[in-house]
Amino acid sequence: MSGSDNVAEYILANRIHIHSLRAVWVTSIPLSLIQLKRLEKAFNAPVYDQYGGCEVFGLAAECKAHKGMHVFYDVQRIDF
Repeated sequence: MSGSDNVAEYILANRIHIHSLRAVWVTSIPLSLIQLKRLEKAFNAPVYDQYGGCEVFGLAAECKAHKGMHVFYDVQRIDF
């Protein structure tokens, strides 16, 4: 279970109502569909995944369509 999963489980188990969030942005490890839904329920907001690292932040991220990541070519050069 990831750190974000632990937070979501705590929020749901303790019936804490989170409001006023426009979105939740997670990074580091890819989310499973179950984790994504749990986070959306706990935070009452859409969840977006982002790819990067501590050395190079912001390589790619999801948009509202949730159909893969958009590479930020204007920020970083990525060779495939």
